[in-house]
Amino acid sequence: ILGQVIHSALQEYFAPFIGGIYDPPRDNDPGRLFGLFLENLNRSPLSILGPEKRFFIEEVVRYRLEKFLQEMREPVNILALEREISLKLELLGTEWNFSGRIDRIDLRKGIRVIVDYKTGRPERRRSFPTMADFTPPKDLHYEQLREINRKVPDLQLQLYVLLLTRGEDSELGRTTASYLNLAEGNREMEFFLIKPQDLAREERRRTWIKWSREGFPKLLQYLLRHILESPFYFRATEEEYCRFCEYEPSCHYAW
Repeated sequence: ILGQVIHSALQEYFAPFIGGIYDPPRDNDPGRLFGLFLENLNRSPLSILGPEKRFFIEEVVRYRLEKFLQEMREPVNILALEREISLKLELLGTEWNFSGRIDRIDLRKGIRVIVDYKTGRPERRRSFPTMADFTPPKDLHYEQLREINRKVPDLQLQLYVLLLTRGEDSELGRTTASYLNLAEGNREMEFFLIKPQDLAREERRRTWIKWSREGFPKLLQYLLRHILESPFYFRATEEEYCRFCEYEPSCHYAW
């Protein structure tokens, strides 16, 4: 819930700059941003928290939001906020509708950057896979899932790129995505699928386009097969995440 409150505050804060330039030295206003956070907090279920817990949350969020703005140094051309996207893909002989909501879309030196806010700590994975000619495993076993998890940097951001570009080469060649880690201020570089400067390198860009348009849909198809056809229900490939799962009480791996 706290993450939703922060997301809403950031959306309202940047809303006046959609289609224009947000210039940090001129436009940074930590007081306004924190005020929007408090307004959203008061409208959320967290409004019933006791004074001690509320004080702690407010001070931690105040510090992180101030640090977030302090580390915004370059002007940002904001194209969109909270953009709803969807795309129908033909996979496994059936049409599937994928959808998502993008927190922010920037234009940076001709490169379109999908930005996804994270209030936790996303795992640092520094590059997209080089397996543009990805061939799905034949088996639907647990070890195949673990191997894919080791190789593929991220599913969420990669899916956003595919949905926004609709798999068109010209759009893929100028689109990347990154998590923006609010827990550490305004850090992005560790979380880019492919760095914007790498899209200017012809060979790198071609590999990125081929993976995004051909390899990644094959991966999605394999994961759908795993969900629908696997003879067993496997535990999470990152087992420590199980403790955050709402289905943990009824999962036999937790017994």
